[in-house]
This record gives sequence, structure tokens and C-alpha cells, in this order.
Amino acid sequence: MAPSRKVTAGGSTVWLAKNVDASVVGINLSARQLEIAHQLATSKGVTCQVEFSVRSFNETRFPDESFEVVWGLESICYAEHKELFVAEAARVLKPGGRIIVADGFLNRTALSRREKLHLSAWLEGWAVPNLASVNDFQSYLNKLGFTNIKFVDITANVLPSSKRMFRASILYYPLSKFFEWRGARTGMQARNLTAAYHQYLALKQGSWLYGIFCAEKPAC
Repeated sequence: MAPSRKVTAGGSTVWLAKNVDASVVGINLSARQLEIAHQLATSKGVTCQVEFSVRSFNETRFPDESFEVVWGLESICYAEHKELFVAEAARVLKPGGRIIVADGFLNRTALSRREKLHLSAWLEGWAVPNLASVNDFQSYLNKLGFTNIKFVDITANVLPSSKRMFRASILYYPLSKFFEWRGARTGMQARNLTAAYHQYLALKQGSWLYGIFCAEKPAC
């Protein structure tokens, strides 16, 4: 999402293992990205604390009540049906466990034609099917029985990097089109750069925001 397009695969998993001394399982549908994640874990010396597996976070196949925390960093936006992720999180969490999601969310659903254009160009370029609104995501948590639901808007924290990507997209756009014309870049790569332009405009217009949800599964 917006904070950075340079996040290394497995970065949050390795960070949690190294800085919180946690045992962490990272999942991804891309075997290649998991290879990169494993390399990162090896370089940071935390391979004994982390495990990586090719799984969908909507259907993990982990046993019930396996984890104390379910953590999603700028990944849940890629789920077409966010409620399925919340349901799976509720299933695999132990009683008293927590779900934490840091991601982009729709700020409002009533958008002008121009606002819809910026939003759709951004999401399409980064292969994001949709964004859940803050209210909808909270309703999913409520429906699945989570309690102590908290949401913190930290858009101000990501605005500087969002703006840097916007400026970079303008600077590199002509070069990107040249390489696309020469066949050195794919259409998807070109749309990725275009998305960096539109995400900032959509953010400045207030179509979306960046925030963190935290909630608890009842202890009994």
C-alpha cells in the first residue's frame, strides 16, 4: 500500500521475530516471495523463530485456536472479500487473542466521478480488488464476535511517503513509457507507476485513509 513500495517480502514477520522475540508464521500465495522472505530471515538470524508457508489468509488450513495474534500488514486489502479473512482470523485465534490490521480503508463511499477515477486507477495498478470502508470492516469484526475494537487513523504518518511516490511517478513516467514502448517494461509495471500517481491524489481528496484496527477474541 502507500507507506512504501520497497517493503521486503517477510519484512514484518522477521521484524516481529527479531524485535519482539516472537515465534511467527508468515503466509503468502507466492512461493517466490516466500523464498525471498526466508533469505531475509536467514540474513537476520531468526530462522529458528519464523516459518513461511504457501497459504491463503482466507483459508489457512491451520487448526482452530492456533495463534495468539493474527497480524495483517498492507495485505488484507488484496482479499476480495474481507469478511472471509476476519472469519478465518476468528477461527485460528485462541480465546483472548488479538487481530491487528494496518492497511488502507475507504474513508467514504459517496465519491465524485473524478474521485472514483483516481481510486480505481490506483487500485487497478496495484492489483487491489477493492478497499473496505472503516465502517464495513468494523461491522465484520462485530459480526464475528470480536470485542474491544479500536481504530486509529494514522494517515498523517504515511502522507510523506505517499507524496514521494507521487513525485517519483511524475519524474519517471516518460522513461517508463519509453521502456514500455521498447518492450523492456510490461503494461502491469507501467500501471504500477501510474497507480503511485493516483494513490496520492485519492488520499489528498479524502477518498481513502490509512489506519490500524485492533480487536480481541473473547476469552470465553
